[in-house]
Amino acid sequence: MKKYGCFIILFSLFLSCDKEPEKPDEPEHYVCNCIEELNAGIDFDCGCDDPPTGELVWDYPDLSELDWREHNAACQIPEEILYSLSTEKLAEICLQYPDLYSDLFSMNNGNIIFGFNMLYESFNGIRELFNRADAAKGLLRHYNCEIQKLSSDLETNSSSFFAIRNYINLLEALLGFYLYKCEATEEDCLNILQSLVNGHEKEITYIGNPNSLYPFITNFFARAHTAIKISPKCIEKFPYEKNNGVFEYSIGILNSETNNIINELSYCLIN
Repeated sequence: MKKYGCFIILFSLFLSCDKEPEKPDEPEHYVCNCIEELNAGIDFDCGCDDPPTGELVWDYPDLSELDWREHNAACQIPEEILYSLSTEKLAEICLQYPDLYSDLFSMNNGNIIFGFNMLYESFNGIRELFNRADAAKGLLRHYNCEIQKLSSDLETNSSSFFAIRNYINLLEALLGFYLYKCEATEEDCLNILQSLVNGHEKEITYIGNPNSLYPFITNFFARAHTAIKISPKCIEKFPYEKNNGVFEYSIGILNSETNNIINELSYCLIN
């Protein structure tokens, strides 16, 4: 009897060892399903609230008493923190970079690529973000959620509208520069283009309003770079090809011929 009892115990142990251990519950993450719904062709309501911020692992110091050299040095993310940040958190910190808007739009003589390159050279956060394989996903998550805040009942003379518009401009510019600077995957390119098209359709609801800056020039800039990244031959469709001002966000780039080409290419490539 003891022999059978031992056998049963050993057999039970064998089964328990052979069984795969249960995985611990995955921690809850903030998930936005905008990209999946866009790919499915759904005119979706993102349902995203403001992207959760939580407490940053690192934040920019008080810069008010610093000269420009000290200012730049203080804005660098310490390496021991920089390389340990998740891509999502790193994107969040980069979007809060104190000089981001002025560097891109105010200090470049009308050429945003010039401003981008200066930013890229001077800020280690942007360099690290664009070296990450999932950089596009981190930026798109913020972009898709900001776009959903644009609605027909949003007063265009309100501080909320200006804040949302400026944030969207930044994100579209960064997405365009990412495609200009980095080797993006075809999947990332298509996801970016889908999101930018959805953003454009939201933005055109403000046509005719002087506060809207319609069309959002950054959207055309980003979509132009996305189109030629997906299909390099598309460059042949643009007047002056690579010298077309849309690729540098130069002053006076918006003209009906270039805009129509970008819209035509965008819908062709995502369908």
